[in-house]
Amino acid sequence: MKKLAVLLVLVLPALLLAEDWAGIQRQTYEPSSPMDRGGVGVTNWGEQTVSATGIGVVSDNPVNAARERAGALRAAKIVALRNLLEQTKGVQITSTTTIQNFETVDDTIIARVSGVVQGATEVGTPRYMSDGSIERTFAIQLTGQVSDAVLVEPFETQPHPADGDHDGLIIDAQGTGVMPALSPMIYSESGEVIYGPMNVDRDYAVIMGVVGYVRSVDEARSGDRAGSNPLVIKAVKATGDAGCDVVISNSDAAVVPYIRGVNECKVTIVL
Repeated sequence: MKKLAVLLVLVLPALLLAEDWAGIQRQTYEPSSPMDRGGVGVTNWGEQTVSATGIGVVSDNPVNAARERAGALRAAKIVALRNLLEQTKGVQITSTTTIQNFETVDDTIIARVSGVVQGATEVGTPRYMSDGSIERTFAIQLTGQVSDAVLVEPFETQPHPADGDHDGLIIDAQGTGVMPALSPMIYSESGEVIYGPMNVDRDYAVIMGVVGYVRSVDEARSGDRAGSNPLVIKAVKATGDAGCDVVISNSDAAVVPYIRGVNECKVTIVL
């Protein structure tokens, strides 16, 4: 009975937090470091990872200390993976869709994401706390298997000509309130879609992400997506239901289709 009580104490908070986790993530976004942080985990958009921590408890007077410790290690992993799945479900795919939305649309997608979470990698080693509890953190990559499961839009139906002088695009969206997503869109001020899945090779989108997110223009310039001569432009505003899409000026929009590397996801957004 005591073990059951301990398990409920560990698990119930995670289940309660999961009820509207997408909303919680949106409210607690940290623009100074591209992360969604909250009570059950962290989505690091700069590194394109999701991580979560679980806690296991050893009783005050264990009959078998080694067995109790092993049980606490298992409990910490169970809770961490449960938290990790809930955090992952809250990840924004587009400005109107989170991974959690697929639970009512396509069960196989959630099943694939759940499988990735079950194979999560432990970050560091278990931490033995002074109160006897044990903390463990696990993480997954958003690129790769997760992106392959959830990026379901039509890709590369209208590839860009990409024959200009620039070989990468950096959009400075600082101060606009743009929020990160796996597959955002870029619009001109007149409402034309300038960049999105229809301009991207899906293999690159799965491996790299449709865009990258960083904290500064200097960081963007030094990144792999920038190329040797990136075009740096300023975003006009955020748009879309979740504010994940970017609006740029019509004059900048006219140049974007001719940037080399755009079809290969060489687009970075500075938050």
